[in-house]
Amino acid sequence: MAIYATVDELRDHINKTDGVDDATLQRLLNAASRYIDRKTNRPDGFVADSTATARVYVGSGKEYQFIDECIAITKVAVKTGVSEDDYTEWDSTDWQAFTGDPRRPIFNQLPYTGLLVTAGGNYGQFTSGMGIYPTVQVTAKWGYSEECPDIIRTATIMVATRWWGRLQSGMSDGVGNVEFGFVLMRQPIDPDIEGLLRMGRLIRPVI
Repeated sequence: MAIYATVDELRDHINKTDGVDDATLQRLLNAASRYIDRKTNRPDGFVADSTATARVYVGSGKEYQFIDECIAITKVAVKTGVSEDDYTEWDSTDWQAFTGDPRRPIFNQLPYTGLLVTAGGNYGQFTSGMGIYPTVQVTAKWGYSEECPDIIRTATIMVATRWWGRLQSGMSDGVGNVEFGFVLMRQPIDPDIEGLLRMGRLIRPVI
């Protein structure tokens, strides 16, 4: 999965001019990137896959089908019944990708989060999986966006910088100096970092 910032960017942020600690900084960025993914409830991350892969879903039995976040969909295939082994590929005119609420779908905004059957298509609904059986197969480029959003890059650098500060302070619960005073480091996430993620509406609710 993608790392959301570079060692050079982090080194500039913490005013380091040499590469002595680059290996440590890279590990911090790796961990910070995955921390941001977990904090925002995005297991696929913010940078979408470069190639499309197939995933299966329990069919909704309705005219809409929720899917994971993706930036492009290349194929939709649906079983004609729960007991069927094979998926039947739908024509591109049988479905349309959307994001948001299926009752008020948004068609021109990424990432996509669902599929709708089209009014003039060959099907009226996605085959029901009766709550447990996969009946819908979608091939797509999974993830939030093609490139890392600036807010996520900034948040990743902030998290890594915070952890670097703790390492430099011997993992103490707080650090301080004359200019900035005392800073408590025990909080799970800095309020400014969480504020960035919330401001960008990047924290998905846990369902």
